[in-house]
Amino acid sequence: MNALCLIMFLFFSVTSIECNSQRGILDKKKNGDLFLKWLLNKRQEKNVSTKPIELSMGTLWRMRKEIKFSGRDSLDIQLQIEENNKATFDSTLSPNKSFLEKTRIEDEYLKISRPIYFANGKKLWVYIEHYCGDTCGEGFIQVYEINKKGYTLLFHISTWIS
Repeated sequence: MNALCLIMFLFFSVTSIECNSQRGILDKKKNGDLFLKWLLNKRQEKNVSTKPIELSMGTLWRMRKEIKFSGRDSLDIQLQIEENNKATFDSTLSPNKSFLEKTRIEDEYLKISRPIYFANGKKLWVYIEHYCGDTCGEGFIQVYEINKKGYTLLFHISTWIS
């Protein structure tokens, strides 16, 4: 009887964790869409790629000096990265932008990741690449703090420039 109770307890605990994790991802997607709308309205580029920048945990390595990550951050961020890499963007994020399924090297366009939230939900980071021709462009990570007024840029890390 005790073994059966233990098995049932473990099953419901794991199911609860999985449901809470999925709910957290849905909340972050909804909030992430609000952030992306805000960000795209601030940017001047007219064209945006429908495909987000593919992320990996290695992307975090570039921020290791600026931010201390907890184990909880790492686990939560890994789940968000997996969701980011499956996502697509469309005009619902910004009707004033053209969303390009295919981009050419001579095009000027913006490529972004979905925002990735830290476990505390008070900060997020986004990877942005701006292409302005075949020999012109830059990539950078921006970290924002979420506050009552909206979003405040905490820091900007350049990852490449051409």
